[in-house]
Amino acid sequence: MTSLSVEQEGGIPQGAPITPMPDRSYKIYIPFFAIEEGKFEIPLKAWQRDLGEGTFPSPDKVYLDRDLTIESNRINLVRGFQKNGLNAPANEAHYFRHTVYGRASSTGLLKVEFKVMREPSRFETQMEADLAYFDRKLIGLYVRESEDSLDPVGLITTVGQRAISLLVDMVFVADRIIQKSKSVITPDYPERISHPSSVFYKDYVEYERGNLTEDQLIRRLPHVAMIGDSLVKNAYVSSILSMFWRVRTEHQRNWFLDTDKSPDSIYSIYERLEELTPLVAVEHSGAGANVDSGKSGDTFLQMLSKTRNFSQQADEILDEERFPDLLLIWIGHNNLNWAASLGSEERKNPDMPLLRRLWRFRKYYARQLERLVERAKKEKHKTVIAVFGVVNFEAFFKARRAAGLLKEKDPELYPHFETGYRIFVSMRPEYQNNMIRLALMMNAELRDIVGELNLELGSYPNVRLEYSDALATADLSSVEMVHPVDAWHPSVKGHNLLAESAFRALSPSLRFLGIQPE
Repeated sequence: MTSLSVEQEGGIPQGAPITPMPDRSYKIYIPFFAIEEGKFEIPLKAWQRDLGEGTFPSPDKVYLDRDLTIESNRINLVRGFQKNGLNAPANEAHYFRHTVYGRASSTGLLKVEFKVMREPSRFETQMEADLAYFDRKLIGLYVRESEDSLDPVGLITTVGQRAISLLVDMVFVADRIIQKSKSVITPDYPERISHPSSVFYKDYVEYERGNLTEDQLIRRLPHVAMIGDSLVKNAYVSSILSMFWRVRTEHQRNWFLDTDKSPDSIYSIYERLEELTPLVAVEHSGAGANVDSGKSGDTFLQMLSKTRNFSQQADEILDEERFPDLLLIWIGHNNLNWAASLGSEERKNPDMPLLRRLWRFRKYYARQLERLVERAKKEKHKTVIAVFGVVNFEAFFKARRAAGLLKEKDPELYPHFETGYRIFVSMRPEYQNNMIRLALMMNAELRDIVGELNLELGSYPNVRLEYSDALATADLSSVEMVHPVDAWHPSVKGHNLLAESAFRALSPSLRFLGIQPE
């Protein structure tokens, strides 16, 4: 079945029988972020080509489902609103009518008429209206994934870059020898589970009888995993060579995973859990990691530094035979660098780019979280996936400003304070307010994503999915919380505060898993 618009070249075939369809009213919000260059075309669907010749879906389906786009069935809203009157400006026109015809051999033409109306918004800005009205279920329709495709030149470049990355891996083979492990098993777990009071005592007995291998015994222990970016790592900005070496070799010594028992070290999530139960902890976090589409591949710098984005960290977890009992996710901070890709004019009026970035973040985050939740549904053991909102940037910038004042008095302090501005443009003072705004909007979307997915988990009592603002509200405003080298990443005290905040928020989940007593 084909479609014809009133304005389609060639017009309506003369003498063709026309069957008018019932008038159906349906409100749809036109998102501001999707308008490009003052023009917006919304795809509408009035029929399906796969239903058979001469058929038409029920009137209730008319214009409701816009997944299928027929090229000739598109409306230019700007031009349409101007049609309401020859001299009526587009911003004053209230509505216009549009007619669409569908061709079917048995019935001639099907005719649908509808009115496109503009309603006044109760919000002061288009951004506020978008956040309130936009139907997130349509995000796949509006948010493009243009970065996912490569032209032939781009593919050749990528192959060359991977070859260089492989050569670097061969040259720096030593970094894999000296680096700390990404995973840790409680060292004295055999002794701890050998006591009759241990919940793993029966497993230990089976192991002693030779009915379980050591690997199988370890699999019975609680497994905890972390997905994140540099704010979960022992990371800070320094010289290029220093950062290059550190991002390739540095694991542990962070608020999630640290095994150092000295009083001036980090009291990590792993160590706090270890007081309750022997366990296995694995960190998948990567410095510079983004919430990505899962299709665009790595940048050259990410190849060299072995950075793994959200999709790749999720891949690592899904590739493992043993799915974690507790999975923590704290990622998205690098997606806040909103000003980096914009010109000077767009930086002055950033609402539209901010919205595009926000919806792209939501789409990509939901995609990876859904993959992890689907796997959790299939597990026989209880699982918890905890999504943490991004950091409290208002407090963080307060600490950074305090560090800047100290540096003015003593230039030797925070030697790479300014380096951060070159790497992360949006941290510059003139861009910080929009970074704070975007972070708050991202956290609202994360809360909404978790809420939507929880609606589907009613019949999966073994899966607990939660959103936590524990790290989004942690007070990092003290200058002692930022790293003494770059005043950007957490210091040891900052890591301790993050570990304390996250662990406190995990208490209900730990009781759900049976790790913490009721």
